[in-house]
Amino acid sequence: ETDPVTAAVLGKLCEELAECIAAASRCQIQGIAEAEPVTGVANQRWLENEIADVQAAIQVAKERLTLDTPRMLTRTGQKIDHLRRWHRLIAQS
Repeated sequence: ETDPVTAAVLGKLCEELAECIAAASRCQIQGIAEAEPVTGVANQRWLENEIADVQAAIQVAKERLTLDTPRMLTRTGQKIDHLRRWHRLIAQS
């Protein structure tokens, strides 16, 4: 990407996604009710912060890249339905 602002928007989106992955991984490994031993920050609070940061970066990317938000909302609904069906299958096992 040659435009510096677009490159920054995409770079920040990637960075925020990576931080969210780290928080979700810690919740999975240690438990969402646990806390970071040095800072005392609850894993749930960290995950909430990182999900919010990802949502912000997504919104900025949608605006900067003029992404098709209505199509993305349709896709989001389809994915939510798919994930809920998958979770019901897991719960039945």
